[in-house]
Amino acid sequence: MMVEAVLPDKDMTILHFSRVYEENRSKTYECRIAYRANFVTNDDETSLVSPKMLQDYIDARLKTMPPGSRAFVRPCDLEDIPNEGEDILRLYVESKTMEDVEKMAEDIVHEI
Repeated sequence: MMVEAVLPDKDMTILHFSRVYEENRSKTYECRIAYRANFVTNDDETSLVSPKMLQDYIDARLKTMPPGSRAFVRPCDLEDIPNEGEDILRLYVESKTMEDVEKMAEDIVHEI
């Protein structure tokens, strides 16, 4: 609704806006890890504070992707896998095409 309120001020219609805005493809993945406490995020959970080497890898990988791509990992605090001794790390990847999303996710999971 907010977009509709602003469009008249910009001399745009919904049709114009739909041609300007293009939604990226995205997917969330789960990685099983031994200990989620090793993965610490910033306050908004979009960047790893630790391990820094993994965040550096993600940042470098994003530089090879189309503009607007993003990826981040965060430990999942809500779900423990009973009796398996594993935790879950969530990986969110967004890019222009599903092929880019899947390739970037594959590379990051391999690095994890």
